[in-house]
Amino acid sequence: MEQSFRIALCMCLLIGYLQATPVPTPQSCFEMDDLRFHLLHGSCKNNVTLTTPTNVKETCYSAAMERFMEGLERAETECNGDNERFSQTLEALKVGNECYKHTNSSQCDLEAETQQFDEFVYATEAFVQLLNTKKRQ
Repeated sequence: MEQSFRIALCMCLLIGYLQATPVPTPQSCFEMDDLRFHLLHGSCKNNVTLTTPTNVKETCYSAAMERFMEGLERAETECNGDNERFSQTLEALKVGNECYKHTNSSQCDLEAETQQFDEFVYATEAFVQLLNTKKRQ
């Protein structure tokens, strides 16, 4: 009887521990809440056009993200909006881009198209979601 009580107590402790610390799952590089793309939409009233990388190969993800960050830095200087929004998004992109620093971006020849600011933000958000999906696989 005493042995059964010990086993039951150990099982309860083990189950409680596993619920408190679940098994880790693959994490994404970019936290979408930290990027705050929803705050950038419509934040640039000037007619700013930016170049967006298209048809990016998997080996060139880091170079494409660098291009997106350069575009946001340019928009930060040209838009008369809240610069805090841009700096928070840029900081989160820099942190997330560390996952892809191992790719060789020196041999990347990126195709690009010119877009208005809001379209550029949508393209950046779509690219980040693509990277998160690839990282989870």
